[in-house]
Amino acid sequence: MLSRINRDVSRFGVELHEYDSTADLVTSMASETGMYSIRHAAGVFTDVLFWNQHSDVTIVCFNGAGSSSNGVRPGYNGTSMFNTWKQAGKANFVFVHDATLYLDPKLNLAWYAGSENFPYPSELREILQYFITRNADSHVIFFGISGGGHAALHFSSMFPGSIAVAGNPQTDLDRYSDWAKNAYYRSCWADSEHPENLETNKFAFNLNARYAAGTDNFAYCLVNINDHHHVDEHLAPFVESASRMLNVRTLLRHWGIGHTAASPQFLLEFLDELVSRRRNGEVFPAVKGSRLLESVEDIRAITDYQDAPVTQKLFSGYLFHAPQILSRLKVPAVGTLELSAEVEFFGNDPVHAKAEFFLDKEPADRYIYGLRKTPRGYESTFVLRKDSVSMLRVFVPEEFSVLAIRVTLPQDKDIDLKQLSLTSYGPDRGETVDTDSLDLGIQDARRGVEDPDPLEAQRVLESAPSVMSMPLDGLRNLRKEAFPVEHPTRLDVLTSHGRIPMLIVRREHADRTVIFSNGAVDLKRSGGTPVFQRSTWWKQIVGHQIFVCDPGTVGPNALGLSWGHVSKEYWAVRDISIAVRVLATLLDSCDAEDRVYFGSSGGGLMSIALCHFDPGSRAVVNNAQLDWTKWMPGAVNALRAARFDNLLPAEIRQRWPDTSSVLRLIGGSDNAPRIDYLVNLASRHDSAVELVEMQQFIAENPDRSSNIRIFTYRDKVAGHNPLRKELVVACLNGEIAEVKLPQN
Repeated sequence: MLSRINRDVSRFGVELHEYDSTADLVTSMASETGMYSIRHAAGVFTDVLFWNQHSDVTIVCFNGAGSSSNGVRPGYNGTSMFNTWKQAGKANFVFVHDATLYLDPKLNLAWYAGSENFPYPSELREILQYFITRNADSHVIFFGISGGGHAALHFSSMFPGSIAVAGNPQTDLDRYSDWAKNAYYRSCWADSEHPENLETNKFAFNLNARYAAGTDNFAYCLVNINDHHHVDEHLAPFVESASRMLNVRTLLRHWGIGHTAASPQFLLEFLDELVSRRRNGEVFPAVKGSRLLESVEDIRAITDYQDAPVTQKLFSGYLFHAPQILSRLKVPAVGTLELSAEVEFFGNDPVHAKAEFFLDKEPADRYIYGLRKTPRGYESTFVLRKDSVSMLRVFVPEEFSVLAIRVTLPQDKDIDLKQLSLTSYGPDRGETVDTDSLDLGIQDARRGVEDPDPLEAQRVLESAPSVMSMPLDGLRNLRKEAFPVEHPTRLDVLTSHGRIPMLIVRREHADRTVIFSNGAVDLKRSGGTPVFQRSTWWKQIVGHQIFVCDPGTVGPNALGLSWGHVSKEYWAVRDISIAVRVLATLLDSCDAEDRVYFGSSGGGLMSIALCHFDPGSRAVVNNAQLDWTKWMPGAVNALRAARFDNLLPAEIRQRWPDTSSVLRLIGGSDNAPRIDYLVNLASRHDSAVELVEMQQFIAENPDRSSNIRIFTYRDKVAGHNPLRKELVVACLNGEIAEVKLPQN
């Protein structure tokens, strides 16, 4: 049966540790981050993805129902949600794929409960014990949703002092929906008419019995009020069974329709508060207002009197070819929000729109899972589908109120809007507000009116493009979903010396990132605003792209060319390097060899430096300056006067050798960067000064220049100007040696 399952443990890009048995694992000493594959006697595997951050908190994550990505196993729930915690080193994570699922390729839920010939829970307990004890004095949290919530409650009960956090959990498998339960029973317990009654399954299947018998752990059940099956059939009997031990807290809230769980952002906030209060000495804190309930009556007291969801119709009618629609809400929306739309358009492929949420107060730089920061709130990609109601579900922390929503539709599509509504599952703020009188910092657009005039609806609605801002040390908190696929997205990286403007292009199915640095800019055209040279080429470039604007060319004191010098003390290239490496990793270009830096002229100098700071990467540069103090006097003198107190070039080279010359920067290290240096022999300065300096460096530094390749060409018309677009694209997308360079 196993041969029919597509199993691939190598695709996670981490070190693989393989063990022939649980006994082999528990006697080993391995503790580093990686994939751990443990073979069982049943011929199946427990595949564990272990993120060891050497924290005092360990979170064990179990999967709920669902097939793995593209049908390939193993797959893990929570890796995306917890990525920000990983980047910040906030906890160790143990992601566990259920070995039971390898027994039958048709199974997508088995509750980690094993089969007739595979007593899995006892073996998995030993495996979990191994990973939990890799770090001393850990706060241990077992986490899961639905079927994963069942596993979290079950295995937490085996570890005294641990905590279970379970969303909409099943607590008694025999009470669960017949199709999932019966599929598991037929596949794994074919010879048992009632496997739930077997003594070996008493506690693994029925957690009500397990907790009624008494456990030494603590549990939180986060259950959606609208999930009536799990409230009535699983939470209620569980609460009553565990009531005498006072070790189960319940949080009942509206989180959406049916079996919808709390949003990832809410779960992150819940766990963050839980960990913080545990570290402060609270043994079993009432996180987010969770309560000790003892009976069905206690549950009803919450479900019957909690604020009901609020739905507001933002638009109903027919809006033809609408570029965008803005609705100012009469009732502020909070918490979990569902934005629904009905649209019509030609074609069958989904269309990507943008939904912006304007808040009642400035959210500063707070990261919210699944949302991108804007000047007055947050935004997200809204996927619109034909012939069905399209739904966008987001969570806005409850200290904020959403006052207005704007949906911007792609201008290259003729989309007709029929309906737009918003449901808020957060607490009702009560009073309505006149948001028309509020200054939200947004321009008005067509609002929710019945049957608007088609001609009026077609007018072009102007709006400034939103710019996401993020401090340099907060970039690791971003997720790649902050950058919509195939949609250039602005990002300002904030440092103590100002902002570094960037434009990020996330491409579909890309596995490399190309980073572009600007050369000189025309201030008469830019006016000191950010310029992203070659950004119009993004569709022709293979790979994700990061376009970097030299911060020295932006703002009231902008220079047309500054080689990254914001002041004589601050050379922005080092911070740019940190930022682009984090962002490229975010875009899945985790290895340096998957990153390419490109620039011409002054951008070439910066690209060489960025390559130097990213060992293993590659730079492709065209007519690059190698020492900016030797460039044309006009540009050099402008920078000397503005940023270097008019010091002479010789003194600048002496005092700042590494920031004035990239060859001196390379020469002072053990790094041998990969540089492809393209130079036009028909450009007098580039051939007589820069090329000679590069050749001399190679001759004098054989070790540090071993990865430098020189490609010469001759283009009398271009001079110092870079190669034509099609040639640059060919050099970046393929092997330069195979590109036919001009020789005229």
